[in-house]
Amino acid sequence: MGVIQEFHSDHRKVIQAFFQLRQSIASRNIDEIRRIVTETEPLLGTHFKFEEHYLYPALQRFLGEAYIKRLFNEHDGIFRRLGRIAELARKSQWTDRDAESARINLDLIYDHPISCDG
Repeated sequence: MGVIQEFHSDHRKVIQAFFQLRQSIASRNIDEIRRIVTETEPLLGTHFKFEEHYLYPALQRFLGEAYIKRLFNEHDGIFRRLGRIAELARKSQWTDRDAESARINLDLIYDHPISCDG
């Protein structure tokens, strides 16, 4: 598999994980949320590290410094938001406020793997 195909595959995996996470948050299935976050974080870390160290520097002359900085900021935001969801998933049960917080955090990162894939 080539690098571009692997990137598309990673994005599809993350999109699927975020979709499953959305369903699990809606049903407050905390065990499933915990599993999804645990499986997704390493994939994101490896993928983002490659993008940030190799891909983005190569693309900066085409996309511009401001756009590349935006992508770095989105990555930071994804880890913060996913970390917040993981923090909530350490609870044994959720309040309505916890569920809303998890949903909002996911909504803030949901589009990145879709828009970044192009």
